[in-house]
Amino acid sequence: MLRDVKNVKRTQVLTMKELNVKVVILGAQGVGKTSLVTRCSSHTFTRYTNATVGAAFSKIVMPAHGYTINMQVWDTAGQEKYRSLAPLYYRNAVAAMLVFDITCASSFAEVQAWTRDLLNNVPSELVLVLLGNKLDLESQREVARETALNFAAQIYAVYFETSALTSDGVEAAFEHIGLVMGKQAVEHLKQTGRPLACVQSTINLSSNEYQRNHSGNNCC
Repeated sequence: MLRDVKNVKRTQVLTMKELNVKVVILGAQGVGKTSLVTRCSSHTFTRYTNATVGAAFSKIVMPAHGYTINMQVWDTAGQEKYRSLAPLYYRNAVAAMLVFDITCASSFAEVQAWTRDLLNNVPSELVLVLLGNKLDLESQREVARETALNFAAQIYAVYFETSALTSDGVEAAFEHIGLVMGKQAVEHLKQTGRPLACVQSTINLSSNEYQRNHSGNNCC
């Protein structure tokens, strides 16, 4: 079960090993990236939100395989004018959520472009999750489930269909990342006797750099 960081009891955090996982969320403007994060972190939905400037940061916490998984979630702006900033947010990411709108074929083309850019800028192996959002608008679907599944297979991603409005599939998508990272940490410790490197990971943007690239508003 995912929980917002505010709701995790101090005793739980202290009695479990902590794993800091940097997650980036990519996709075109308006596909619902911010709404997905908000639905998972605060269990709320806002129909109208302002456009993200640069990126917005959230933290989501969950237990997995004996670890407290601290997801440092970077919600990137989908507007083309911010595309050049994206590599700043990719840096040291261990997982990526690739979001498109099932009712908008062009958003599916755009998420493929975002994926190419991501894979060209992040050399390490990533946990990839492809999300077809706005499942509540199934009657307006333009991207077939089979098409999305084929793309997910090509990039070795797991595919979820989600609705930030109804919450369908949202928690499962975030939990998938937590469970995979927790399992990798356990296996790495068994094989090497050392903790997984991302246990020590931190956010690389300084607070000043972060403020330059952000506003206080989040968006879909």
